[in-house]
Amino acid sequence: MKTIKYYIIAPIHGLIDELLRQPVVLFTGFLLIFNFGIYTIILFLLSVIFAIILELIVAYRHDRNSIIECIQYFEKFKGCKFKEIPINEIIEKYDNIPEVTQILRPREKIAKLGYGFYVNYDEPVTGARPSTFTSFPSRYLDSFIVFPENPLVLNSLQKFSFFHELGHLSYGHMRAKTIFTQAIVKAVILLLLISIYLKSYPYIIAFAFIGVFNWLYNCWALDMFFDKIKVGERIANGFAISRLYDKPDFEQIENSFKKDKKNESYWNESFDFFKSWSKDPIDVENSKIIKGIFSKSFISNHLSNKIINFSSAIEPYFTPKVIPQFVLLMSIVISAYFSVNVMLPDLLTIAIILIPFPILYFFRVLIYSRLMKIKLADLLNKQDDNSPKIQ
Repeated sequence: MKTIKYYIIAPIHGLIDELLRQPVVLFTGFLLIFNFGIYTIILFLLSVIFAIILELIVAYRHDRNSIIECIQYFEKFKGCKFKEIPINEIIEKYDNIPEVTQILRPREKIAKLGYGFYVNYDEPVTGARPSTFTSFPSRYLDSFIVFPENPLVLNSLQKFSFFHELGHLSYGHMRAKTIFTQAIVKAVILLLLISIYLKSYPYIIAFAFIGVFNWLYNCWALDMFFDKIKVGERIANGFAISRLYDKPDFEQIENSFKKDKKNESYWNESFDFFKSWSKDPIDVENSKIIKGIFSKSFISNHLSNKIINFSSAIEPYFTPKVIPQFVLLMSIVISAYFSVNVMLPDLLTIAIILIPFPILYFFRVLIYSRLMKIKLADLLNKQDDNSPKIQ
């Protein structure tokens, strides 16, 4: 059952969920319902392709920026020679790899997360050296975690720091960091489509603009909230707590945080977040309808399992509130209902905008991301012939 959930149900659920978050797909979907035809079908398929390309662009832009930050970080420690170790090997030392990776990336099949780096103190060290745990998360390229000490001999507090940095590598955390970038592109394309297909309804176009910008402003507010309120740190702490709360040295970790009043408040917020996603959100097992269709084991493994809940628990931090979503949805439905029939000239215009340009830009981002990865490898490799060789 777990194999089916991890590698079939979760990825399909993730794909459908992502498509339903695309206003362009929603608009063309309702357009297909109200004005069914061959051109509308093609337009809907084009919007789905565009949505997939956009997700890839945003993800690789995030990965590129993460690698650039990593390069800037390592340039501060040119006097150090680093050793490299797979992150999966570190997880294996302290935890269960399949469970950890599926909590971090419940919608994706992840073979390896990336690499850890720590200073090789057997070689001469000059200048500054890393003193804290630091992560550089990537969704499709390798992620990196820098350790101040050998990651295979961590004490209790250092293990907490390691799992904290792992929390930053989660799907939900990375997605939250890209919310506003996606929102802008989605808004521009949606308004373009609405403007084309509502040629004789300027007042409805105005309503659609209100709906889109209401949603756009809310995404901007959530993006600012995520950065300013340190939600990302709370999420990472919650993940670390989840991996260590039933371990013998957890009390020592908790006490170390509670020694300081500021840290105690921060700890309590993180612990409350952990409790909110580690328990079942809905008592689905006692539902008569559910019991009549599925077995209890199916429910516990697929609908109320905390491995899936960690991803869904992060949603409130970067999902637009109900009112902005409702206004956007209503503007999309009304705009689609009053839209004119999809004609070939308009379809060709939209096809050129939705497909070739995003594909070209995607390859540009992809190539630049690879170049940055090569630059990072060169930076590390120049330090010593036996230094890390990033794949």
